[in-house]
Amino acid sequence: MASGNVVLMAFIGGIGQFWGPMIGAVLVTWLQSALSNFTQAWLLYFGLLFLLIILFSPGGISNLITIHLPAWRAGVVKRLMPSYGFAFLSGGIAFIGVVGVIELLYRGALFGGVHVGLTWIASTLMVFIGGFFLRRAARAVRKVWEDLSPELARWS
Repeated sequence: MASGNVVLMAFIGGIGQFWGPMIGAVLVTWLQSALSNFTQAWLLYFGLLFLLIILFSPGGISNLITIHLPAWRAGVVKRLMPSYGFAFLSGGIAFIGVVGVIELLYRGALFGGVHVGLTWIASTLMVFIGGFFLRRAARAVRKVWEDLSPELARWS
């Protein structure tokens, strides 16, 4: 378990930069202590975080920071903010829905009256609505990055 935890920390933080595993260690340690107080499914959430990092940012969190340095130096980060805001809002809605579904499944709340049924409906709708808008937001982010590419080429 301990050696797996170290690998998880390194990959989440990013192994491409010296400071990446340090970011991962701080984040994973903090999340472990925070999540384990709230849910018994905290290991599942770590697995999902690891999966998301591997799929969408293989270089880890440190790579995300490094990618944004040229935009920061060029002073064009503010042009990324509207599309990032849309992405974070959409992702937040989808995230809350996913957490709702996981917690309902983990607690075995398949049946239990109107309250549980409404919770299932709300959580599922949040996953689909958030996911739908997250795909649109990803296109918007990609478009802004494409528009900024010529400007950023000078700062790389």
